[in-house]
Amino acid sequence: FGASLTDASAYVLSEMPEELIDEVMVNLFDKEKGIGLSTIRIPIGGCDFGFYNYTYDDMPKGEEDFELEHFDASEAEDQIALVKKAMAVNSDIKIFLSPWTAPTWMKTKGEFTSKDGGTLRRDCYNVYADYLVKSVQIYENENIPVYALSPQNEMFIIADWAGMYWDWEPMSAFVNDRLRPALEDAGLTTKILNMDHNWIYADKANQIMGATYNAADGVAYHWYNGTPEQMLTTKESFPDKEIWVTEATNVKPVGMSAFLKVSSMITRSLRSGANGYMLWNYALRHTGGPTVYENTGADSNAPILSVNLDKDEITYESDFYIMAHFSKYIHEGAVVVDSTDTGAENDYKLVNIVTVNPNGTMTAVLVNSG
Repeated sequence: FGASLTDASAYVLSEMPEELIDEVMVNLFDKEKGIGLSTIRIPIGGCDFGFYNYTYDDMPKGEEDFELEHFDASEAEDQIALVKKAMAVNSDIKIFLSPWTAPTWMKTKGEFTSKDGGTLRRDCYNVYADYLVKSVQIYENENIPVYALSPQNEMFIIADWAGMYWDWEPMSAFVNDRLRPALEDAGLTTKILNMDHNWIYADKANQIMGATYNAADGVAYHWYNGTPEQMLTTKESFPDKEIWVTEATNVKPVGMSAFLKVSSMITRSLRSGANGYMLWNYALRHTGGPTVYENTGADSNAPILSVNLDKDEITYESDFYIMAHFSKYIHEGAVVVDSTDTGAENDYKLVNIVTVNPNGTMTAVLVNSG
């Protein structure tokens, strides 16, 4: 269980006094004193939550860098520093990486957004694989193992923010012929998670998973469209592969109905084969954001914690307590055991999950939103 350390999250956390940062790390990641979160998802380059668009190899219009001589990941310094603090508290943290877009010079239309930027140029498949490998090595070189890498965040989206549309067939070719060999050549054991997009695209996830069976390790899902139960088709078709929910965000103000909705979605996801569940931003300003784009819901986006930088005040939002019901008691390596399906017949107003931890203790989480 965990969330994303976006540029926005890294900024607000890094701007706090050192003693508050240490307090937050304990409350988030410590298994005894805190709620024991154990996953951190980090964008490769910029995303919609930050100050501006960028990648690790931006070039002036009309110029290219096939040798990646201008690769520069200095923007990731805050994330690296915070991850090290988190891992000092919890050494079992898993790091997930996902790019919002390739460098614009690698794209067919040369822009940051998925709406105007096009897709990845075919002649850039090799260099983009090398770019992703170098992005993994940023963390590996700092003794931060990268558990999993997604080739693309929300690969089917066409929107006004940074992104890159790929259909499943060219993505499969990239994973099979370029990305997996590049990771292996670099001596990296990082897993590949396909798709990184909504439950509603489960059929496409299964297509790409079938096409990349020997190269990819699983599927990453988001919660913004569809239902958790759509993941069951992936679990049933590929029982030996991993399934992660890598992005889900609530909106403020978070009342009891929203609290119960997120709790229910986590429960239903675990019942549907998810290996873990991640929310969106770890931290944002108390007024929302910062975000690159206007009118993207930044002000209403609910992080795990909100920070008032003027007063050095931290508010632990509802999502913190939602996650605590799971992460504090369902330990890494826990196994879901059979329990009565109380959801399907009542529109999922009453759901449950039962797990057994590696030490033999059992946990039952029950959500009654009726």
